[in-house]
Parts: sequence; C-alpha cells; structure tokens
Amino acid sequence: MTCPTLILRGAASDLLLASTATEMTQRGAAAREGRVEYVEIAGCGHAPSLMSEDQARIVADFLFANDAQAKRGARAKATA
Repeated sequence: MTCPTLILRGAASDLLLASTATEMTQRGAAAREGRVEYVEIAGCGHAPSLMSEDQARIVADFLFANDAQAKRGARAKATA
C-alpha cells in the first residue's frame, strides 16, 4: 500500500499484537514513505468501537490531515 494508513489497536486486543502493529508501521511502501500512523487505544479490546468522541477524533484528525496534504500536493502539481 502506498496511501496514508492508520492502524488502530485496542490495547487489550488479543487478535492484533502490539509487536505486529509496530511491524506494520515499518513494512511496505507507505511505511517507507512515513505514511503509516499507529495509535493504541487504552481500555478496549480488538477493533475499537470509535463511539466515544476521543476515539472518533483520532480518525477524523487523520482523515482531515491527509485530505489537506493531498490538496496541497494537487495545487503544487497544478502550478508546476
């Protein structure tokens, strides 16, 4: 994968080990480009529900940051 990637892991997950999530941040094209973000969410198991404001904010911030970055890149290409 080359697109920005967000890895969410519940700290109590027994399906996705912390070591595996960390390794995911270091492998592949997106990782080589520094485009993988890993967030561990305390107090939940696998697949955080994203029902609380703080959990949903993690995803929203990631999406908005990458949208803004993509728009800057598109403008730069258009003026080149």
